[in-house]
Amino acid sequence: MNFLICADIFETLGLGWEKILLYLANFAVLFVGLTFLLYKPIKKFMAKRTQEIAEEVAAGDKIKAEAEEIRKQGEETARLAEEEAKRKILETEQEKENALAEKENIISSAKAEAEKIVSDAKKSAKEEKRRVVLDAKNDVAGLALDIAKEILSREIVEKDNEKLIDDCIKEWKNND
Repeated sequence: MNFLICADIFETLGLGWEKILLYLANFAVLFVGLTFLLYKPIKKFMAKRTQEIAEEVAAGDKIKAEAEEIRKQGEETARLAEEEAKRKILETEQEKENALAEKENIISSAKAEAEKIVSDAKKSAKEEKRRVVLDAKNDVAGLALDIAKEILSREIVEKDNEKLIDDCIKEWKNND
């Protein structure tokens, strides 16, 4: 019954079995022709495009790997530079400490040398003072001896005594 209903519909539309079979055969020829004409070139195009995309992905992966290697080298270079900078800072600090220690040594040796010079100068001054005092004592003793000789060699009056004292004082002043 369904079949009869379909047949009635096709006849109402003006289609018979012959026309339907002709349309189906026409569609099959068209499908086979389009398959050969369009499907194979499209399939080749798609395969080529897939290959190009795969090559681009491979090139991208290669570039990514190279970039990663460059990044690692950059990090290593930065790490080495940082270590070098730290080493130089430590060397500089060590040199600074050595310079400060050397400065302290120089200052302490200069102070010791200055103290020695002052001590030697004091000793020299004491010795010079002792020598000057001894010379002065000898001079005074010599003068006293000379005065005593003169006094004993003659009789002294008061004027002679004053003159003798004045002469001794003048001689003393001249010796200084």
